[in-house]
Amino acid sequence: MDHTLIAECKGTLVTDILTVMTVASTARPTYGLRLPDPKITQAENATINDYTLSSLRISNYPRRPANGLSGRGVVLHTNCLHILPYKNLKLYRYVLTITPEQRQTRKLKRIVEIFITEALVRTHGIPLTNIATDWRSIIITATELKLESHKELTGNIRYYEAEEGAPPNPSTTHGSGLDRHACAISMRSIDGLTHTVFVQEILESLAANTTPSQYTDNQYLLQTLNMIMSRCPSSTAGITCPKFKDKFFTYEASGLHSLGKGLVALRGFYTSVWTSTLQLLLNINTVTAAFYQIGNLLDLISAFKTEFPRNADPRLKVFLRGLRVELEHLKPKSVVGGKKIKVICGLVKGSTGRIEATGYNKTIRDAPLANVGNSDNPIMVPPELCKVLPGQMAKCRLSMNQTSEMIKAAARLPKQNAGLIAEHRTTVLGLNIADGPRKFHPLVVPEVPTVTGRLLPPPSSQYKDTK
Repeated sequence: MDHTLIAECKGTLVTDILTVMTVASTARPTYGLRLPDPKITQAENATINDYTLSSLRISNYPRRPANGLSGRGVVLHTNCLHILPYKNLKLYRYVLTITPEQRQTRKLKRIVEIFITEALVRTHGIPLTNIATDWRSIIITATELKLESHKELTGNIRYYEAEEGAPPNPSTTHGSGLDRHACAISMRSIDGLTHTVFVQEILESLAANTTPSQYTDNQYLLQTLNMIMSRCPSSTAGITCPKFKDKFFTYEASGLHSLGKGLVALRGFYTSVWTSTLQLLLNINTVTAAFYQIGNLLDLISAFKTEFPRNADPRLKVFLRGLRVELEHLKPKSVVGGKKIKVICGLVKGSTGRIEATGYNKTIRDAPLANVGNSDNPIMVPPELCKVLPGQMAKCRLSMNQTSEMIKAAARLPKQNAGLIAEHRTTVLGLNIADGPRKFHPLVVPEVPTVTGRLLPPPSSQYKDTK
C-alpha cells in the first residue's frame, strides 16, 4: 500500500491509517479472514443513501463527496471479531455492597473473588463459569438466584491473599477487638427486582438495522457482555488485569523489554464489545505498559540505584512503596506450600549480618531494610529475603530514557500486532475455550472480519505565492 494514499473505510472500526492492511499485501496473514458480508455492505449503503440522512445540512460535519465512488476499492483487515450470543440467553444482574468500604482496587477484587467462591459456588452450587463480575459492585449470572424474601444475600468472609491459600489466624485484631481480616458482603437485586437482560432484543434491533440507542437496555447489555468476555482473563492466574480495566497483560505474550531502573515493558490486550451494522463485535487491540521486574528485591534495588548513584534513598522509598513481596524465609502455618505475602511501606538503613531460620541460612549485605509492617508496628526484612511478585504495574513517572525504550517496545508493525492477537486470543483472552465465555453462550467467530474501503488520491498542495 502506498503510504501517500488515504484509506476511506465504512462500517467496522479500523484502528487507524497506520494499522490498515490490504488483502493484496505481500505478507500473508497468519490468521483466517472473513470476506465482507454482502448483507452488511448493502445495509451500510442503504443507511448512507437514506433520504433522512441525505437531507441533513450540518456545517460542522460535511458529507464526503462521491462517497464509495472515488478512488480504488480495496478490502481491509480489522481488529475485531464477530460475536454470536445465544439469542434466548437471559442474564441476571445483582449489586454488591461491601462493609467496611474498600478503596484499594486489588484488595477489593480479592474480596469479591472470595465471596464468589464461598457464597455462590460452594453454597449455592452455581458453576464458576456461569458467573461474571466487574470485581467492584456488579455480579452477572446465567442462573437466577433464589434469594430470600427481602431479595438479598448476606454473608461474612475473612480476607486472605490468593498466594496464602487460606485465611490467617482469626485472633489477629484491631485495637477495637474487631477482626481486621473480616468483612461483610450483601448481594441484592436492583431496586428489589431481578434485573434481567435479554440478548434477543438487541439482536433483533441490530437485525432490523435500527439505531442501537432505541434499545433502552443497550448500555446494560454491552456492560454485561464486556464482563462476560473479560471473565476468563481477569480471573486466570498469570494474567494481570490492573484496576479492573479491560486490559490484560501476560509475560507469555511479551518477551520482556527492559526499560531500565528496575522496570520492564509488558504487552497485553484491550477488549471491548461494540454494536455494528447487523452484528456485535469484539474489538481487540494490543497495549504496552511498564511493570516492576520480578525476582529478588535486592536486584531490583541495585537496578534502580545504577541510575541514581547519589542520593538514591529518597527516590527509592517512593519507588518501592506499596510493592507486594513474598517473604522467602517464612511460610504460612495453615497451608502447605502457601506463601507469606507482605506490602512494603518504607525503608530503613541496614547493615551486614546473617539470618538463620528453619531450613534457611543466608548472608545479608549492607542494604536498606524493607518495612513490611506499618509505621506503628514496623517489621524489618532484608531485601535478599523478599521476592517481588509478578504483575505489578509501575506507579512512577517514566524518565526520558525509559520513555524512549517504551516507544521501542510499543511501536510494532500492524501485521505483528495482528499475529500476536491471533496467537494468544485463546490462551490469554480465553475465547472459545471450555472454561471461557462460551459457558455464557457467546461464540466468537475465529476469522477476522474484513471491510470494503477506498484508496483516495492524495490532495494536491497549492500555495498563494510560487516563491
